[in-house]
Amino acid sequence: MNARIPVLDHISKIMLIPRKLGDIAPKGSNLMNGHSIILAISILTCILVSTGTQSVSANEENQILITSNFPNDFTASLEYQSDIPVKDISFVFHVFGQEVERYYREPLNSATMIDINYRIRTDTTHRYIPPGSRVNYHFEITYEDGRTVRTSTKNFMYLDTEHTWRSKTSNNLSVIFYGNTDTRASEILETAIATTKSVGELFGMFSESPITIVIYESWKDMLPAIRFSSKTLQEELVTLGQAHPTSGIIMLIGGDKDVLPSTRHEIIHMLVYSRLKDSESIIPFWFNEGIAEFNNSTHVASYSHAISEAIRVSSLPSLEYFTDRPNTPQEIWLMYAVGSSFTEFLITSKGTNKMRLFLEGIAAGMPFNASFEKAYSLALIDAENEWRSNIGAPLINPSQPESSETEPQVPTPSTSLTEVVTTPRFFSCGGTTRTQGNVLPENMIIALAPAVLSLLRRRKPN
Repeated sequence: MNARIPVLDHISKIMLIPRKLGDIAPKGSNLMNGHSIILAISILTCILVSTGTQSVSANEENQILITSNFPNDFTASLEYQSDIPVKDISFVFHVFGQEVERYYREPLNSATMIDINYRIRTDTTHRYIPPGSRVNYHFEITYEDGRTVRTSTKNFMYLDTEHTWRSKTSNNLSVIFYGNTDTRASEILETAIATTKSVGELFGMFSESPITIVIYESWKDMLPAIRFSSKTLQEELVTLGQAHPTSGIIMLIGGDKDVLPSTRHEIIHMLVYSRLKDSESIIPFWFNEGIAEFNNSTHVASYSHAISEAIRVSSLPSLEYFTDRPNTPQEIWLMYAVGSSFTEFLITSKGTNKMRLFLEGIAAGMPFNASFEKAYSLALIDAENEWRSNIGAPLINPSQPESSETEPQVPTPSTSLTEVVTTPRFFSCGGTTRTQGNVLPENMIIALAPAVLSLLRRRKPN
């Protein structure tokens, strides 16, 4: 469904312009090769060309409209009249939380009367924009005499126009919803506020950036907005919630019975991201999901059953195995169980102050394992063996760490499942058989793509 949105807009075809050239590649990566040098030169050229750009003068008329066709695309339209022929027009936009501005342009016949409609696609993984994203944008107009002017910066929120959206806001937290979900929206907002306060104070994690929670009434309504990491997960799992920390967006199903625990889970993801977003340490998947399940009683029984079954068949992987994203729903489910159980063990047996010190060390730039050892005064593998002894599992031999290439036999899950896909700042995007990609364009996209954290449930058989 197409809808005209007056001056509120965003996205691209597209040249990516890093806000800091150092953001092009993470430290230690091999992305800055000859190709990226050429890219950097082109970026600098664009920056130099735009220097000295002026605002559109009062006697030059323009009208801007954004036409949303969520989730596939939106159209940026400009009607512009000037005494001097125009030879080029670029649409420039920036999605809140992302490190780049994007440029879109098409060939243009020189004219004094301009009426253009630029279609900005958002229907692929690399072009994806989560619902509720705030987008700033403007047009840059170049005349035949070489002078460049720009329209005033405007913004819009990218949403599905089939629904009539309403909102509730408190401090930096907002919920956006539609239909007859007013009461549930208030409950979700209250849960988000309480989690931000309690968990934030407990572990020293606070979000300074706004968080927007987009509430869909059903799985069917939310499906077009979801970003999946694999076709298998799309076919086998129902997404209960999805967080996009860099954009400050959480999506939830308001009609789900577990939506309040899901709210808590996703808010903790946001707090962890806010605390550690400037760290270059690789944060394992098991920890990111484990801490998000802190004090969540919803899945305790099913997690305990999963671990017990894995122990019974001698197939409980080490924490190291879950450093990177698991491949299957079964492994994802067990990863959540292991991460939740071990993280809960750390907090309850060794106290919240040590967890706070651990997070502070990572935020200060220490590697994950080094920060752990400093905070807890023991190596991670020794802490894991303490936990294994506590749950009756075989101990890990420190001299023979488990290879991530060895696939464990994982019992089939019977309840909720979860999955995470994030950026290299939080997880490794290379170096294993799980995530291959040594071609510069793909790695560039990975390095700049927003993080995605999903809370999932196994589909019921038809």
